Amino acid sequence: MCAALVPLLLVLAARVAAQEGELPPDAPGGGPPAEAAPEQPAAAAPDAPPMSAPIPAPTQAEPPPPVTPVLAEVAFENRAYFKEETLRSFLTHPVPGPLDRATLDGDAERMRARFVDRGFLAATVAVRVEPTLSPAAVRAVFAIEAGARAELKSVSVVGNVDVPEAALREGFFSRPPEPLGAVTRAGFFHRPYLDQDGQRLVANYYKRGYLEARVLDTRVQAWPSLDGIAVTLQVIEGPVYELAGIDLVGEAPDDADLAALRAKIAVKDGEVCDLVSIQQQADALLEPLRVLGHPFARFEQAVAVAPPPSGNPAHRAVQLTLKFVRGPKPTVRAVLVSGNKGTAERVIRRDVEVVANAPYDHAALKTTERQLMGTGFFSAVQARAVPTDDPNVVDVEVAVTEQQTWLFSVAPAFDTSAGGEGLIIVGVLADRNVLGTGLFTSAFARLSGKKQTFDFTLSDPRFLDSRVTLSGEAHRREVSYRAFRTRSEAGAGVRTTVPLGLGFVVGGGLGVEYGGVVLYDEKNDGFPGPALELDGPTELGLLPAGVFRNVVRASVAFDKRDSLLLPRNGIYADLSGAYAGPFTLSGLGFLDGGASLKLYWTPLWGITLKSNTEVGGVVNPHGGEVPVTDRYFLGGLGSVRGFPVLSLSPVATLSTTDGGSVDLEVGGVVRLVQNLELEFPLWPDTPFRGFVFLDSGNAFSEGELAQVFSGAAIDRGATLPFGLFASTGFGVLIETPVLPFRFEWSVPLTARAGDQPISFFLGIGSAF
Repeated sequence: MCAALVPLLLVLAARVAAQEGELPPDAPGGGPPAEAAPEQPAAAAPDAPPMSAPIPAPTQAEPPPPVTPVLAEVAFENRAYFKEETLRSFLTHPVPGPLDRATLDGDAERMRARFVDRGFLAATVAVRVEPTLSPAAVRAVFAIEAGARAELKSVSVVGNVDVPEAALREGFFSRPPEPLGAVTRAGFFHRPYLDQDGQRLVANYYKRGYLEARVLDTRVQAWPSLDGIAVTLQVIEGPVYELAGIDLVGEAPDDADLAALRAKIAVKDGEVCDLVSIQQQADALLEPLRVLGHPFARFEQAVAVAPPPSGNPAHRAVQLTLKFVRGPKPTVRAVLVSGNKGTAERVIRRDVEVVANAPYDHAALKTTERQLMGTGFFSAVQARAVPTDDPNVVDVEVAVTEQQTWLFSVAPAFDTSAGGEGLIIVGVLADRNVLGTGLFTSAFARLSGKKQTFDFTLSDPRFLDSRVTLSGEAHRREVSYRAFRTRSEAGAGVRTTVPLGLGFVVGGGLGVEYGGVVLYDEKNDGFPGPALELDGPTELGLLPAGVFRNVVRASVAFDKRDSLLLPRNGIYADLSGAYAGPFTLSGLGFLDGGASLKLYWTPLWGITLKSNTEVGGVVNPHGGEVPVTDRYFLGGLGSVRGFPVLSLSPVATLSTTDGGSVDLEVGGVVRLVQNLELEFPLWPDTPFRGFVFLDSGNAFSEGELAQVFSGAAIDRGATLPFGLFASTGFGVLIETPVLPFRFEWSVPLTARAGDQPISFFLGIGSAF
């Protein structure tokens, strides 16, 4: 049977091959079929099974198409200068997405170009693809070799004839090296800012009347060594233009006096046409229309050439026509928030006064900007109306630029005054916007020979999204005086403030702590501490020890400062009171009242005049002495600089158990402080400011206060009227987003025996 199947299979194979063109005509079974007779099936072997269809030839399976891996992640090796989120913004390859090596290579070249634009002229960026744990996924690693950043060696302007080069470069970001360059960013090359510098140059020309001036070319040349860059801007000046006149027409504000509006533009007819100032001052004339609900109020400007009023043939003149165009009075569709990368949107929206589905309110727009800037979270806030497809409907966008709100520092400070704190170790960890929640927290430690304090504060300035501030704090404090120290073993408190409107704020709080006075023993400067007569720990005495000090506080303040941290203009006034005694279950008793007035004024050039006046008095309403823990000790930062901290104090004579007596500085029951300070910028656009000051003040005992009012002299070394001590000095302030750093030198004007002629202080915080 096998032999009978062979011819049949050969025939079938030959026919299939012939049909597929695989056999030549002369091959067995090849060639075209016979035409004379129909095809006859071959005889099958007797035992062969019947065949109803031809058997196809076996075919070879095709391989599966190749699988394109997925780019699942991206990493940056040796990252320099740019943040990772910025580097990711340079990518065009989707992640995740099908791997495209050409796109990755283009992204690497784009990154390299961005480094070169920032002055890293020798930068290279290579990309490699690595496998991941998933066989179908890969990761791309961009290997960055930024190299050294080239310094901007020179910035030149060529082509100018009448205007000096220095005047044209005024306000440039691109500047050659200069003192404090690391702070002012002088000497740094940043290609994206070159266009802005070109615009600034043209604006500097416009301010001088050169209305045809323009930048013809900007050339950037690298030194052969790639460590230096030179920038050259080629300009053309053109003639000077005078102002022939300004006509105000169109849809002016209701009942507007056009002549009065024209007078608000400082550039007068016949003067050089300072187009920059004209446009800035004219824009302010549109503010009444915006307040009326026209967010897109604008001027349509027409310019006509006129003879120069001066008659100078080298000059030209323009006649300006400014046409008021009110624009629509729309409704707000939605309020959009942008620019917040770390701050939660709800934190921003609670200070947004603009209301959706209501008429556009320009005053609410400006209030939103002020309130958000007042949080200290942002370096810039811009709220603006955004047009939509419907001219009667707008969106309002609140765009914020976030700034660093946290500070971590462990640094030494110094107080070189005689009897002062000496070396001070200050540690600060503070954040005004914890994790973008709007909460303020700080941990503060101060270690010196005089003070060992540890304070932790957590505050919500918008408790339950209201205007109420709620704060909690915990502390441990130890402060050394000349003959004793006060120690708070543990303390805590809560405080709340509530705004009343018009700048008024009321506050209240409760504090609880345990501690009191600790006397030095005979090993500490030979002071016979144990021989002093002390009141019992539960009595309301001068030197209480081992007692609870539970205090209730209340205050009312008027605050119109332009900044809480570094005010430049405004006023702050407050009245405060504190009570401790049997009604608060306190082991000591006192009633304290105080008032302060702080004034700030910056008239010009960033120069700020500051004044601080403080008065206070304390009594024990339950009889007996006011404890030293709540009496006044002046000296040092915050009171009268130039004198050692806590050194301005009345002296009391106390008896000892052996029948003798000892003189002890116990603090005053009345205080008076007056500070005057002049603060000024040391270098434009930097956080460095200088200051000079004049301080006076003193703390008085009950007996000394009677002497002052009777005109008798107080024999404590003070020579000014009313028995005041005085000092003067100067210093440098470095502003940071959280706390300022101070370097100051102070001189006592009413020096006592033992006071140093000049003292140095390095620390943090504002004087007032």
